[in-house]
Amino acid sequence: MFMALTKFRSLFNELIASEEAELQCLAIVFDFWRNCPQMLTVLVEKLHRMKIIGFKSVVKWLFHPAMNGQFTRWYIWDILNQVGKKVIELPDAVSKELQDVDEKLKQVKGDDPDKTSADLQDKAVSLTEDLEKAETERKELFLIVLQHFILVLTQHLAEHEKEGKDSHTLWFMCTRDRLRQFLYEHQKVVMTYRSTLEALLFTDEVDPEVGNVYHQFGTLVA
Repeated sequence: MFMALTKFRSLFNELIASEEAELQCLAIVFDFWRNCPQMLTVLVEKLHRMKIIGFKSVVKWLFHPAMNGQFTRWYIWDILNQVGKKVIELPDAVSKELQDVDEKLKQVKGDDPDKTSADLQDKAVSLTEDLEKAETERKELFLIVLQHFILVLTQHLAEHEKEGKDSHTLWFMCTRDRLRQFLYEHQKVVMTYRSTLEALLFTDEVDPEVGNVYHQFGTLVA
């Protein structure tokens, strides 16, 4: 199967050329492999690594109402962690590579230093652009993941309050704890976006049951 993905990668990229197509692809993959979560996890991660599926589509698919019933299962969060890890760690990797190039530029030696310097400068420019893109995508990842956590938890609380039911179900506690886990696992990066998160997402309008998870986190790591 994975050989087929590699062989027909260009075809997949042509066929899956929009976010809607990516979401449909993920839905089909889930329907086929729903009884084999290990294969589902590996396949989704592979599709993302090959840049056939973008991280935004993966997040939107995981938090789609049709997937809510899967939230108490480990593989959902394993997929989020694996895909998120690549996006989160990429800026640091690109930054290190850029630093190495900058160091080489300071120590250019050889028979044709001018050419060597020009090549390194071109690479530095390219890496600078890559770094900006990677940092933007990392910030977008945190915004979209945390936004979806807020949406699904708030909707759950509102629906149960309207029906007069106890909202503290296994599903709610599991999802709330996954939000808490996501914040603590990536606390260093989360804190760099703190002002943005508090201005756009964790506002006073958010249900206290949800907002308190973030505020408790902020208090402990401040």
